[in-house]
Amino acid sequence: MIRIRKQRGFTLDALGERINYARPNLIAWEKGRVSPSAARLVELAQVLGIEPWQLTTRTPRSAELVDLRVWAGLTQRQLADRAGIPRSSYSVIERGGAAPSRDVLARLAAAIGRDERELQRASRRTTARAPRGR
Repeated sequence: MIRIRKQRGFTLDALGERINYARPNLIAWEKGRVSPSAARLVELAQVLGIEPWQLTTRTPRSAELVDLRVWAGLTQRQLADRAGIPRSSYSVIERGGAAPSRDVLARLAAAIGRDERELQRASRRTTARAPRGR
């Protein structure tokens, strides 16, 4: 983020003022000690004129379900509510504990404005990464 922030001509103070975020919080984020909320990540990306994924360690080709949700600026509850499924069910899906049905994938994709195929690929990566034997 430091490189992008400087390329865009923002000091820590100027960026903090723009998004109403304290300088110590920005410093901690840039040093990797904390992560911003999903909404704050999206807000920061908008101010910097980039996509939210560019502020994370994942790319669209390696994204899991959690990444797509965070890049949309949503909490688990917000996404589950938009998709019309229980938050607890979505939580299990996001952890890779269950594969979503086609209907649920379609609702999740619509809720975050992504293509269903992209959600399907992210779901496969999520499930493949999930610990076994739970």
